This record gives sequence, C-alpha cells and structure tokens, in this order.
Amino acid sequence: HFEHRLAVVGGSREELLTSLAAVARGEASPWAARGEAKLDARPKVVFVYSGQGSQWVGMGRRLLEAEPVFRAALEQCEPLVKKHGGFSVLGALEAPEESSRLHETEVVQPVLFAVQVGLTALWGSWGVEPDAVLGHSVGEVAAAHAAGALSLEEAVRLVCIRGRVMQGATGLGKMASVALPEEAARAALEGMASRLAIAAVNDPGSVVLAGEASALSEVLERLQGQGVDCRMLRVNYAFHSPVMAPFEGALVQELGRVAVGRAARRMYSTVTGEQIKGEDLGAGYWGKNLREPVQFAQAIRSAVRDGDRVFVEVGPHPVLSSNLEQCLAASGESGQVVGSLRRERDEQRTMLLSLGALYAGGYPVEWQRHYPGGGQCVLLPT
Repeated sequence: HFEHRLAVVGGSREELLTSLAAVARGEASPWAARGEAKLDARPKVVFVYSGQGSQWVGMGRRLLEAEPVFRAALEQCEPLVKKHGGFSVLGALEAPEESSRLHETEVVQPVLFAVQVGLTALWGSWGVEPDAVLGHSVGEVAAAHAAGALSLEEAVRLVCIRGRVMQGATGLGKMASVALPEEAARAALEGMASRLAIAAVNDPGSVVLAGEASALSEVLERLQGQGVDCRMLRVNYAFHSPVMAPFEGALVQELGRVAVGRAARRMYSTVTGEQIKGEDLGAGYWGKNLREPVQFAQAIRSAVRDGDRVFVEVGPHPVLSSNLEQCLAASGESGQVVGSLRRERDEQRTMLLSLGALYAGGYPVEWQRHYPGGGQCVLLPT
C-alpha cells in the first residue's frame, strides 16, 4: 500500500465515479477521505467514548438493519438492560420522535452504552482494535467494559443504576459551554463555589460550567459582556457540580460492591486525568465520576504523552472531535481524529467513511475481513 491514500464510499458505480471525479478536479467530496500514511509504524489508537448529549432519535436503526455484528451486540445488551433498567434498548432506539424517551437520563445512559458496545464490536469485526480507551462522563462505563475491567452485565448494572440515580437531578440546574482556559474560568467563578463549578475541562481553551441556573445566567452575562463566547446547553440538569453531591452518595450506596477485574487495555480516567487500573474502578470511583469535573483534556494529554496519536470517537455523533483536535494541536504532536456515526447521516456509509479515513491516515485495515471475496486491482492514471 502506498503512502498517499484515498478512500471513497458509494452505493453504486455512478456514486463512486462522481466522488472520484470531484477529487480529480481538486474538489471536496463528502464521501471521500484522503490522507498520508507513515509507513514505518502502526499508529496507536485510542477509542474515546462520548457522554450524554451525543444521542439523537433514529440513531442505531440503520446499523441494526445492515450490520449483523452491531445487532448481535445490542441483542446481548437487551435482556441485561431489561433486567437492571426495566425497559427495552431496541424499543427505545426504534421509538418515533413523539414517543421517544432518549431525553430521559435513566433511559439514554443505558441506550448510549449499548450503542457504544455495538460500535466497538463493529470496529473490531473490521480489524480495528483500541490500544487504549477513555470515556467522557457516562462514556467511562463503556470504556471500562472495552478495557476488560467490567463484564457486560456489571457494566449494564452500573449504567442503569447511574442513569436512574441521576434522573433525580433533572430540573435542579443548568450547564453551559464557555470558551475560556481552566484558570480563567476558575477566576470567573470566584466566590460562587457553593453554587457553580467547572463541570468539564474539554480542551486547553474550553470548559463546561454547571450549577444553579440563576448563578450560571449571571456569570454568562458578565462573561459575554467581556467578549467571551458562551453557550447555554439545552439541558435541565447540572452534572459534575455541587448540585450532584447527594446523588454521589446515593449512587455509591446503591451500587454496593462493583465486580472489577484487571484491564486488558490501557484506560485513561477522566476523573483523575491519568491512566487507571481496573481494580480501582469500585463504587467510590463511580461516585466521583458523577460529581467531579471531567478532566478530558488532561486524559488526552496523558495518552499523547504515552505515544497515542489516533483517536476514534465511539458514539452516535462526534461531539468531542473539535476538543480532541484542540488537545492534539496544543500538544505539538500530529495525529488523527475520526468519528464513528454522525447525526442524521446514513450510518453504514458514515462508518465506512470513518474506516476509510483510518486507512488513509495509515492504519493497517484488514480489508479481507470486510471483503472476504477479495478485490480487483486496477491501474491508476498517471
């Protein structure tokens, strides 16, 4: 395979020709990925599991129809979610918008987990396996399972209890994205520690604030007056803030003993920002995961420090891709950020385009897994 690569996705010969012609003219094509592969070494890959907020009505449906590996993974989750959560994952995914429950924390967290398990299995069936994993907020449950630290049933039990406990926080606060470095954001919250907190540090220049709605509105008005880009998130809760203190204790108590094991892959904690052992993922850890700020930027820095350069966001929409790119840029290292699915886009094609992007960037995709019958080599124009 050559150093300069192009991957194109199409449902017909005509679609492929259209994309190839656009690339030949020097134009962008929505279904083509170009890259330059470093042929001296296989890049190390981190699977990044997104958190609540990446979901959308209709997610997973196309893959359930078209990809048996994805469906089989969700069918493994189905009886476990019914047992521990009391509802059907498949039913939640197939429900129309008017009756969807994906806005409910106790439903969306287990459903998001199941979708991420399915995506992990699908990537694996194509020969793409992570060297390391990390998760953003509830995404840490899927990351811990992918690392081998939690069995599927224990992970489902955990995410169902977490969602049920956190459902009680609905209506108790708000969250906002603010374009400030962590220290500047901390200064802006001076004197408000009991009402507001930094809920997440997503990249060197971006944080999420959370807490009482009135206090948050006051701070945002002041910051916007200073020219700071702020955006109130369309949620009615304040995760990872002082509001969550009573829910932390409730989660730890209801979880009891968490059955953990030694991780088979490196896992980076977004509670501590550093690599963590599977044995340290007990109930107390998951309480902190709910209450403490998400140290996403620090976890990415730790992974880059350890030689990881390719980050695959595993979730229904790439909500963290921009943050990942900012973290890579700040590190001074070159790397690649790839999503899995994208809201309202054909899921099978989007996954294939992501696979093509990995290949174009130098990942040694095992094409025989995807094309067991082989392919035909053709001469390229010179």
